[in-house]
Amino acid sequence: IKSGEVDYIFGSRSAIFTPCSNLKQIIIYDEHDGAYKDERSPYFDTLTVAQKISQLTKTQIKIVDPSPKITTFLQLPKNIKIQKFPNSTHIVNMEKERLSGNRSLVSFDLEEEIREILENKGEILLFLNKKKESGHFFCKSCKNSEFLQKQPDICPSCKSPDIFWNVLNITTLASEVIKLFPKTQVNLITDNNRLTTNDLPAGKAGKGLTQIDIGTAFSLYAQLVKKYDLIAHIQTDSLINLADFSSGEKLFAQITSLKKLLKTSGKLILQTYKNENPAIELSTQNNYPSFFQAELSQRKSLNYPPFGLLVKLTLRGKNHEKIQKEASAVYGKLLSNINHEPLALSPSNGSTMNLPAGKAGHQPLTILGPYQSIFWQKYPSYHIILKYRLVSYSLINRQEAVSDINNLISNLPKGWLAEVEPNSIQ
Repeated sequence: IKSGEVDYIFGSRSAIFTPCSNLKQIIIYDEHDGAYKDERSPYFDTLTVAQKISQLTKTQIKIVDPSPKITTFLQLPKNIKIQKFPNSTHIVNMEKERLSGNRSLVSFDLEEEIREILENKGEILLFLNKKKESGHFFCKSCKNSEFLQKQPDICPSCKSPDIFWNVLNITTLASEVIKLFPKTQVNLITDNNRLTTNDLPAGKAGKGLTQIDIGTAFSLYAQLVKKYDLIAHIQTDSLINLADFSSGEKLFAQITSLKKLLKTSGKLILQTYKNENPAIELSTQNNYPSFFQAELSQRKSLNYPPFGLLVKLTLRGKNHEKIQKEASAVYGKLLSNINHEPLALSPSNGSTMNLPAGKAGHQPLTILGPYQSIFWQKYPSYHIILKYRLVSYSLINRQEAVSDINNLISNLPKGWLAEVEPNSIQ
């Protein structure tokens, strides 16, 4: 490569640092994927590095992505090729299924489609973005639907005791599918290995000629040698129920990625309680421009990217009480380091403030937290979010914002991790 005798370079995210003396173009495929952001030191973001290279060398950036990140499309709309997958998509209203008496994980529509595909010896994938733990909660009164670690006695939202609780993961889904289709072999596709019905708690199923694959998010990355006639997203709401500004963006990308696994004549079924959600509705129409505008409108009111830059501070530890206390102490120190009076204090323990004179653009900074992550890990973790309002999402404005924030957090105690532009605030 250094000799200049190579015309094309193919690589993963670290390839962005390849020393090219006469680089003409950087092409990034599926840039929305979180894997382009390194979660280990030096914690680089591939697109940010590419933009800096382009700034220094005038190298052209090209992105091929069916569902670009909102921030990426805002910055580089003319550099992005949006792929479209015009497969047939059907939305199943799971609330109507429950009202009709169907308590199964498999809707009536999906069951009928599976039987038809099996009769024709077709390929089927049931997608569930959940391997283990927790359960699915649904309130019959306020229609609140979410995943919780433990079964509650009442609805966390409306306090109604009229609730439905179901432990759902790929193993329980496989058990139910085996009951519905006893002569069909079921395969579990996970990041660990591929299991068959003989490995499942439900026992041995009859060895038929047809198969049903059940996969997690690993299915989107696994080197599968086949494409499917039918794919069903069993719990489409699993992402949009997360309290995260990027949940809609991630759901749009996930649905689009599932379309990639379909044959040209294949069909995608989305089972949901929120069939009018923009991410679900617009992804079925391959209407990214409208989704982009809807997301921009929502994010603008709260100064989320691209209207602000986020830095997530994280502390993990074995002693829950100790890290909670330290997180509160660091939050207090951050406020005092600003050296001025807060402009506002929100009930969610967040303060908005002005940066001292001379700082880039005199932009206000919001500090949110501390709060515990909703994702269950071996050890608890607490986060603090720094939200820096931007005039524009240009590379230079973000660099100035990072510089300001770095001055503020330069004396963080040992053990804290600072992540610029996190993929998630959880």
